[in-house]
Amino acid sequence: MKSKLIRTAGVAVIAAMFALPGFTTSAQIWDNDPTAYLYRTTCAEAANSRNATEISELENDRITLRRVWSEIGTGGDRPNSMWGEIDDIDHIGDVQTLISGDYAVVVHQDDSTRSPILACVDVEGTLNADGAIMLDLAQVDQSGTEGRVMIRPENRSRNEIEFVVGIWPAGSVAPVTEATPAG
Repeated sequence: MKSKLIRTAGVAVIAAMFALPGFTTSAQIWDNDPTAYLYRTTCAEAANSRNATEISELENDRITLRRVWSEIGTGGDRPNSMWGEIDDIDHIGDVQTLISGDYAVVVHQDDSTRSPILACVDVEGTLNADGAIMLDLAQVDQSGTEGRVMIRPENRSRNEIEFVVGIWPAGSVAPVTEATPAG
């Protein structure tokens, strides 16, 4: 009798979670193509803003993930489930411009800024000697997803900023708590 009651309560809790607006399971996240955006606002306001520039749709192929992890992995083991990409945005100024203003890197569940936000970080902190900054993407609304982004000058152009973005299941990787040297 007790196990039946516990089982019934568990089913009710799970059903209630799926009924919540915006609730997304990890399986749903990994079935889509998450997309990273640069918002001209903070994480606190990102859900209400459409002032976003697409950084890139994130990929999960081995070659891309190997490149991404070599940039943001800080020597740790790569998580089993991961999405990532290296891409740039031009004509937005330099990395210091992002730090000096209200900007956030936001990862959405898919390629629409109207889809649920999985992870976010305000662009703030101190640049390292190479003019780069690495930040932790924090999970949003219990999405079960977190990650990391490195923002740095793009080597070939003064007008471009390169973003190295990776996301993974929450708790898979220890956070980076301060700016970390690139490379």
